[in-house]
Amino acid sequence: ESGNAYQRAVQYDSTLADIYTNQLRAHIGKGKALYDKGRYREARAEFANAILFNINDAQAYAGHAKALYKLGQYLEAGKAFRQAIQLAPEHIQEYTTATTSITEKGNTLYEQGSYKDALLNYKQAILFAPECANAYTGQANAFYELENYREAGTAYRQAIQLDPSDIDGYVEHREALLKQGETLYRLRRYRDALTLYRQTVQFDPDYALAYAGQGNSLYELERYEAAGAAYRKAIELDSSFKQIYAERRKILIDQANTLYQQGYSLDAEAVNKSALQFDSTITQSFINQAEKLVNQGKTLCQQGQFQEALSIFDQAILLFPGDASVYVELGKALFEIECYDEARDAYKKAMQLDAKWTRAYVEQGKTLFNRGKALEELGCFEDARAVYARAVLFYPMDANAHMYLGKVLYELERYEESRDTYKQAIYLDSSKTQAFDQQRQELINRGKMLFDLGDFEEALAVYTKAISFDPHFKDGYVGKGKTLDKLKRYKEARAAFQAAHSIVSPIQPIAQNTSWMYKEPFRYDL
Repeated sequence: ESGNAYQRAVQYDSTLADIYTNQLRAHIGKGKALYDKGRYREARAEFANAILFNINDAQAYAGHAKALYKLGQYLEAGKAFRQAIQLAPEHIQEYTTATTSITEKGNTLYEQGSYKDALLNYKQAILFAPECANAYTGQANAFYELENYREAGTAYRQAIQLDPSDIDGYVEHREALLKQGETLYRLRRYRDALTLYRQTVQFDPDYALAYAGQGNSLYELERYEAAGAAYRKAIELDSSFKQIYAERRKILIDQANTLYQQGYSLDAEAVNKSALQFDSTITQSFINQAEKLVNQGKTLCQQGQFQEALSIFDQAILLFPGDASVYVELGKALFEIECYDEARDAYKKAMQLDAKWTRAYVEQGKTLFNRGKALEELGCFEDARAVYARAVLFYPMDANAHMYLGKVLYELERYEESRDTYKQAIYLDSSKTQAFDQQRQELINRGKMLFDLGDFEEALAVYTKAISFDPHFKDGYVGKGKTLDKLKRYKEARAAFQAAHSIVSPIQPIAQNTSWMYKEPFRYDL
């Protein structure tokens, strides 16, 4: 404020100029004296006052800068020096000398192997003189020795911006890292090589060769997704790497095809997935190839060459396992050659991928079911059984298929199998209980008819079948007991009545419905 007041006073009275100048020189002189005595904080304050007194005095800024420098306040010291230089260019020598001094301290520490201490000095030099290329170069070298390659590269690039001649050192260090990686790669030490290539990329993130080296190492380590990404980055920087990328991709595709041709379909599928990881853009190419194969397979099916078609459909699935329609066509071909369980699995895979194919699966199952019904109506029960069994194998959740299989097994007098098949039908659809009950009652009624006709041997055979069909139905045992009684096979009759008694419910005691049993209690002592 006093400086401004003096300036305004001088404007009104020029005779006051000497007084103003003397006051300014007094501040500067006092600052210099304090500086010479090593009292830098007080000197800084005096020079600051001088600047406030006259903001255009170069000596005030220069003195202020030197005091700040001694106090280690390099950022502020540098700014003050540059202000002094703007006002009086002759101060550039002092600025340059100070910059060189602090940079040389860093160089000395660097040569002694004290890289962290050297970094501190280089940082101070950069704060003091951010245009000093040598300080950035020294910083880069120290970072490099400490294996902090990212920071080293950044510092080198800053040095090059300030002094393009520093590019030689940058390239030399970059090539040293790359060559180490290449040596390790040739020795098949791919993990170690990958580390060096990554360090090279950290040092120079725009170096295509380093990304290509990364890609090569990752490829050998079977890390295909990362390898593909590295190659694509190399191509982004240098299009000449498209060739090696394409060659690597072709190796995977050819390997998958070879494995498939040799019958190693699971291994082929794994390699195919690796190819897609390596280059996801080949998906559309795979889709196109798969469509061609599917059409080729359909043509073979139309010609009845189902086995040949299977091979074609498998290749299509290998190329594009996400296409539900391919599995449907595979299922159709397998169905035609009566590989029903495999056909079922193919349809299920299609439905997992796209639920809309459920109807196609159901309709395919109906063709077997209808074929079985036609044979059953012709009385060809054994043939009908075989077809129904295929229908159950193909579509195990179809209650009707189980029920009709149970019916023809019944007709074939395979009662235990019939019973078990009916149980599965009832499990899937409880309404099928009615059909089972009707079949069982049919046997009971036939037994009763034969009994009433006095044909006891035949009646006994029918009741035995009824028990085989449903061992938990009391009427079969009761009928068998009555028939054995007529045949005077009393011990067997007693055993049949006991069996009936063991399954009668508490609310229907056996004596109530079969009181005739007790007419001769010595035979039926229950």
